[in-house]
Amino acid sequence: MDQLYGVVFYIFSILISIGFNVIFYLKGENTKLSRGFLALQGVIFVWILGKVLVIVSPNYVLSWSFTIIQYVGVCYFGCIFLHFAYFYQRGKRIKAPFSVLILFITTINYGLLVTNEYHHLFFSQFFMNSKSYGPAFYFHTLFSYTLIGISYMYLLKGLYQNNNDMEQDKKVLLTIGLGLPLAANILHVFVLAGIRTDITPIMFNVTFLIFGYVSYKYKFLDIRKIARHTIFENMQEGILVFDKNMKIIKYNAIMEQYAKEHLIILDHSTLDKFLQNNKCSIENYDNIEVQLKEFMQQNYTEKAILELRIHHKESDFIVQVEKFTKDKNVLNYAIFRFIDITKYLNAEKHLENKNDELESINRALSEELAVIKKLAIAKERNRVSKELHDIIGHSLTLVISLLDMSYSMVRKDRAVTMQNIVLTREIVREGFSELKKSFEGNTTSRINVYKLIEEIEKMGQEIASLGTHVEVIAKHLEETIAPKCYDAIYRMCQEGLTNAVRHGQASHIVLGIRFNNEGLDLVITDDGIGCKDLIKGNGLLGMEQRVKELNGTLFCGSPDLEGFSLHIKIPRALENISTA
Repeated sequence: MDQLYGVVFYIFSILISIGFNVIFYLKGENTKLSRGFLALQGVIFVWILGKVLVIVSPNYVLSWSFTIIQYVGVCYFGCIFLHFAYFYQRGKRIKAPFSVLILFITTINYGLLVTNEYHHLFFSQFFMNSKSYGPAFYFHTLFSYTLIGISYMYLLKGLYQNNNDMEQDKKVLLTIGLGLPLAANILHVFVLAGIRTDITPIMFNVTFLIFGYVSYKYKFLDIRKIARHTIFENMQEGILVFDKNMKIIKYNAIMEQYAKEHLIILDHSTLDKFLQNNKCSIENYDNIEVQLKEFMQQNYTEKAILELRIHHKESDFIVQVEKFTKDKNVLNYAIFRFIDITKYLNAEKHLENKNDELESINRALSEELAVIKKLAIAKERNRVSKELHDIIGHSLTLVISLLDMSYSMVRKDRAVTMQNIVLTREIVREGFSELKKSFEGNTTSRINVYKLIEEIEKMGQEIASLGTHVEVIAKHLEETIAPKCYDAIYRMCQEGLTNAVRHGQASHIVLGIRFNNEGLDLVITDDGIGCKDLIKGNGLLGMEQRVKELNGTLFCGSPDLEGFSLHIKIPRALENISTA
């Protein structure tokens, strides 16, 4: 008769469960949480169905087979319940390693049941109407109780977190109701009551049906509440909530991490206690304490923000305090938002260091630019001085010589004198023109070698007008040269001819110039007085510098103390010149 009543109760429980879950599925929201609740109901359904089939089994084989089906629900109930409760409270799944470990142990327990006939560790004896338990069963029972206990803890914590406005008496009743199935199972397993029928699955079923009904009615499984809780836990800022009595009632995972690493946070401690515990970390503590208390005592402000700065163990926070009130300016709760600004401050310091480095580099660059500017000015002055020396020295030498000749011929031959005066004027004008070009830098991009030879021959003709015979011997290729190289060669020829007339008092000068694929050869010889001890003046020094810039060589002197010779070589002159 007891078995008959048991079957009726089981079937009735199954029908109610099916009807309620169909309604819940059709009217409820399709979320991970609701699907987890339906999975939990599913294992209870398998558990009860297995119990019914075991009771009505006509023989041992079917009884054992249906027992295996029943224990699918029995063994996996704790595992699925824990996953559901954890997700309900935390808003996220259990970490994979722990989830796999729980599932693995559960599967081992179920495997010991399935293979019981080979080792009898789960049931030491198994009959159709009775059974005795082995060590594996008690391990399974202890493991399941542990999972269910942890699950209750998460489930109740989640209920209270997601429903702060729920009355206290309802919380107590719900807590007791959720614990009844576990108490019923303990009474049945350890035979502590005279009830022969195992009402554990019925109690679990009824309890979770009530939980589902209450959840549906009071929106315990409302996605908006769960979303708020999930957002609260997953915020990247530390959140600390105080109730109307200014006691800590809630804080999120980030704040919990701060409590371990940076701040002192005690559950249900008051605001004054919290400030006192972290006094050493709060900048301008006395002023902040006064401002914070005044802010909390203001009745006319519904919501405001007060910022304070906390520094602790190389971490910095900005704390924003928000106060929320009900009607008649009654404080409801206050929220402290701890914003970690350590990275921003480090980035600011890094930028300041970089700015200091950039300023140092800018100062160094400014100094270097000033040096470069001075060097450029000095180089330009040097260039101008060489140009002035070469152009003016050459022109004045010719002018002075022509004027001397004109002075001596003015009474003997006026025609020659007039010719010399005209030539003098042209030399002066040409000298000024060369100076102007040198200062303005007005040169063509490329000059043919023929042009250079013509200029040198013209220069020789000017020298010849003074009575000094100049012979120009040129051998060259059809090439063009850059202005810089043209100027260097032209000025060196000019300086060589001028020195032969002015210092050497030569009557005959030979200038030989040759361009070929190997380079440039320039030779200037005269029959002047020569020199025993060569003292290099500005002219020769300027020539050496020009040759050096073209990677050439210069040799000069008076062989046998008669006359003077100048030999200049520039290797690969045409290639260097053409690419200059």
